Amino acid sequence: MRTGIILLTFFITHFSFLGAQITVESNTLPRVNDTLRTQIDPDPDVDFDASPVEGGEWFFNNLSSPTIVETIFRDPSEGSSGSFPTATALTIAPQGTESYYEITSSGMRELGIFGQDPVAGILEVDGVYSQPLSIRRTPLIHGSDFSQQTGLFFPIPLSLIPDSLLNQLPIQPDSLRLNVSIERQDSVDSWGTLEVNERVYDVLRERRIEVRRLGIEALLPFLGWQDVSGIVEEFLPGAGIGSPDTIVSYNFFNDQEVEPIAVVNVDAENNPISIEYIADEVTTSSSDPYIKTLSVTASPNPGIGILEFRFRGAPADRYTIKIRNIVGQPLWQEEVYVDGKGRLSANLTHLNRGTYFYTIFDSNGNPLLTQRVVFIRA
Repeated sequence: MRTGIILLTFFITHFSFLGAQITVESNTLPRVNDTLRTQIDPDPDVDFDASPVEGGEWFFNNLSSPTIVETIFRDPSEGSSGSFPTATALTIAPQGTESYYEITSSGMRELGIFGQDPVAGILEVDGVYSQPLSIRRTPLIHGSDFSQQTGLFFPIPLSLIPDSLLNQLPIQPDSLRLNVSIERQDSVDSWGTLEVNERVYDVLRERRIEVRRLGIEALLPFLGWQDVSGIVEEFLPGAGIGSPDTIVSYNFFNDQEVEPIAVVNVDAENNPISIEYIADEVTTSSSDPYIKTLSVTASPNPGIGILEFRFRGAPADRYTIKIRNIVGQPLWQEEVYVDGKGRLSANLTHLNRGTYFYTIFDSNGNPLLTQRVVFIRA
């Protein structure tokens, strides 16, 4: 009897920490001067079961990526926009788009962005959410749910709109704006352990379903803002205005790390499209740049399909850019030789409005990185 008690005590004290159900608190939220480092596998070969589970195990050790992506959280005073006075942090994407956040003990919310206009990509404008978009919330516990509706509004200069379209409106508008409406449903449906880079993390898994719709609004005299999406859709048939675009991801969080341990983007059948995961080199509290071997950005993003791909830090090679939709169907590709820095312009206006992924391959056919691009087709 005594021996049994001793063995039981041994197992409790030595193994109870493995696979424990955790709570993710505000200590995992980024702060100004934090540099988050992740890697992206654009063609993951993992067994992934999207079914909810308690005490689950996920094995991502075979993920691979030659590059590390850094996200530096800066003081908002380093930004170019004055439209977000309550912002407490700022990130700047490689193409220059600024994202403004409010980070508190209850979570991280995006207030809006500043960058190239999504219609022509020639002006710098603010995109402001009607309600801040929840990026992360704390505390995060198993079984919790969260839903949100908001909209991201971009001004559209009337000078960019052809008269043939403006004449379709019953009254000449004072101004126009894009409204990217967002409906989001988050559910913390699973907990367990995730192994990646030969490390094991206790995790909560959050399923995120996001539905986006593009609308066009006009500011009309005496009437205020009015939805004119139907008129624009008649003028631009097939633009997809008002049609839903659904994005599904599974986000794995740990109670110690600031980076998500993994973000699994899936297609309509829950097959992984790409996986972003915590890098071997994790968060540092430094604003010093982190050296990456390759960076490729596409702008404007979101946009109407006229893209410029910009290469930085690229070893001399012939690269292939491939674009596919959310179910993995290849739609376009082009080759370009780059040594260090380089650019490639692409007219993809023949593609429908929606979310796409572009992947960069080297001359041996090895995938190097994958990023998301959104066409609003306005």
